[in-house]
Amino acid sequence: MHWIWPNIAGAFFGFGLGSISDTALVLVMDSYREITGDAFTVVAFMRNAVSIAIPFATNPWIQRNGIQNMFIACGMMSLAINGMVIPMVLWGKSARRALTNRYLDMVKRGHAV
Repeated sequence: MHWIWPNIAGAFFGFGLGSISDTALVLVMDSYREITGDAFTVVAFMRNAVSIAIPFATNPWIQRNGIQNMFIACGMMSLAINGMVIPMVLWGKSARRALTNRYLDMVKRGHAV
């Protein structure tokens, strides 16, 4: 495999990893204004947990499957995760409407957990 392909794949993966948490945070801030602080904490924790886990997981993964198969799997996972935006665009508003009472209960309690 030419050296440029893993670099291009790594760039796409890095962009996708960075943009998905920002997109999630913007969605939460626009949809659930009263619990933005709690939601920011959860999104930041998940982003940092994934950022910590990736370096520890990649070396054994490369040794077991090879670099090409690892990048193919990472690309497919990124595509699947970022593809979840399509159902959110289509059915997100109706899902938020269905969960309105639960959201209002969380706001009344003063925290999201």
